[in-house]
Amino acid sequence: MSSNLDALYSDFKTKMLTFNDDVARATGLIHDRLFLACGGMEWPCRIHSLAMTLVRVIISLTPDKASVLKEADAVEVNFSFLGMEENAVPSAFRVAYGLSPKNPLVKIGREKYLIKLVGAGRPPDTLIRFLGGFLQANANASKRKEARVPMSKRALELIGMRSERANLSLHGVKHPCFLLDLSFSGANILLNTQRSLVGETGTLIFLVLDPDEIIELPSRIVRSNPVEGTNVASNLGMQFDQGSVPMDLKMRLNRALASADSAADHAVGAAEMSKEKRVAQEIDRIAFVLEHEIDRDTPPDVAVLRRLVEDLRAL
Repeated sequence: MSSNLDALYSDFKTKMLTFNDDVARATGLIHDRLFLACGGMEWPCRIHSLAMTLVRVIISLTPDKASVLKEADAVEVNFSFLGMEENAVPSAFRVAYGLSPKNPLVKIGREKYLIKLVGAGRPPDTLIRFLGGFLQANANASKRKEARVPMSKRALELIGMRSERANLSLHGVKHPCFLLDLSFSGANILLNTQRSLVGETGTLIFLVLDPDEIIELPSRIVRSNPVEGTNVASNLGMQFDQGSVPMDLKMRLNRALASADSAADHAVGAAEMSKEKRVAQEIDRIAFVLEHEIDRDTPPDVAVLRRLVEDLRAL
């Protein structure tokens, strides 16, 4: 963990991040727990921009409070971030800063100021983890856009999904599908269809938790391969509209990639998974096809059922 934080600090210590609502939501920043502490007083503020050792905050100050701040040798900013793990509690911590030696207070409205604060050194590990994780996710969305995250139990936990079940909306109709893997740029899914859908556009839809959010990803189908042993299912390759991938999902995928990078039995992007993961995913695939056979209007295809039995025995 320490080496990972050292790498994040080294890679992104000078990178400035401008905050808006999307960035705040993706990083987990809790605005109403953000304070500037000075001389025994605490004043609510908002983050304008943030780097590892520099922060700009927007704050409302009366003239007497502004005078107190101008004379202060040091201040603290109280941060609070909500982790992405299930049932995570907020991480609250304080960081010590000094006023920037050049134009520290800039008046931007009636009793409203933009204040530039400079850190004394390396910030707390918690800030490095949250800010560095965001910046790394943004960078990896370009550098590692093709890296695949197979939908293992651990990956589902890190992304915040209950299962691999999703929906593919085509021409306004939702079709249940099964996620095989996800990346920053696309996904591989299992869909019950006999038609070739290459070139079609649709929307991949699934739910993530903590906070609960429905992810909708406009996509184009770039590949369609029939699933061996059945005439009802296809493996579809989806390519996302990159402008529509939310930053929150990039953060979640980056966490799963980081976990996969550090796992001894798994290399990101490699086709081979551990036996346990392959067996679990194969069982889910069989269940998905079997459900379709049971739900169809016509009698189940005996050949498909026999092949599913053979697949189960092979496990």
